[in-house]
Amino acid sequence: MIKSRIQSTKELSELLEISFGISLDSLIKSPLISVAGDAYISGSLIDGFWNEKSDIDIYAFSDNPLSYDLCYDLGPNLPRARRKLVPDLQRVEVTYLPQNFDSVYGAYFDNYLTQESAPMALGPEAMEILHRFSTGVPLAAHGTFADRQARINRGALQQYFADVHLRRADSYLEDVVGALAEDDLINATTLTRCRIECVADSLLAQLGETNTRVEKWRWKKIARAFGVESDLWRSLYAITFPAVQKLSKSDIRTSLANANAFLTSQIGDLEGAA
Repeated sequence: MIKSRIQSTKELSELLEISFGISLDSLIKSPLISVAGDAYISGSLIDGFWNEKSDIDIYAFSDNPLSYDLCYDLGPNLPRARRKLVPDLQRVEVTYLPQNFDSVYGAYFDNYLTQESAPMALGPEAMEILHRFSTGVPLAAHGTFADRQARINRGALQQYFADVHLRRADSYLEDVVGALAEDDLINATTLTRCRIECVADSLLAQLGETNTRVEKWRWKKIARAFGVESDLWRSLYAITFPAVQKLSKSDIRTSLANANAFLTSQIGDLEGAA
């Protein structure tokens, strides 16, 4: 089932009650969360990719959390984030961000993302935390979260993610050509699939689908953004689940040629729009 994004505290409250049996008020009053000045939920729950086994990912702003299980870095010369599993609340995980997260991280990422020659070097943790911050929904309708969130340049973020995937897609073409020249159809097929996936991820990022769990949620994102009858869906489906044993080499080559022609046209459109 294709689910919509959660975009308000009211929608979030209803989802938690109906699907997880957890009240929003109980989360807000939990000691591990109440120490924070502001908190929000993000991740698959907000992105619309959740199921009954999904975690509930809470992010709280606090310089003095009661306890935490691990620390991790989000960028050079920046404060660390701290993570805590909540034993008394099933599948709830709290990540503590420093109180100055919005100003320090916001300025860092905004300056980084808007550089014309910005290297594609943000680590996966940094990319995911930035995505989750930009799409998060506050636990309480009041508070300062909306002002904090507004510091992130959402347009620059989407374009950064789109460029990352587009560069990867472009890099695969010569490998596809080389594999075909050696009659290596297995690797040519694999590389063409990689190329389709990168183009799909670039297109999706431009539409705001900046979730970095690209392989995990790609099919759901394509279905929501383009539909299961779209050329993008059909191209990826055809090469991801081919009945290779029933196809001749000529048929496989035709399939690869059609897919790569489609991808080349999409990359040209994306580069023209950049």
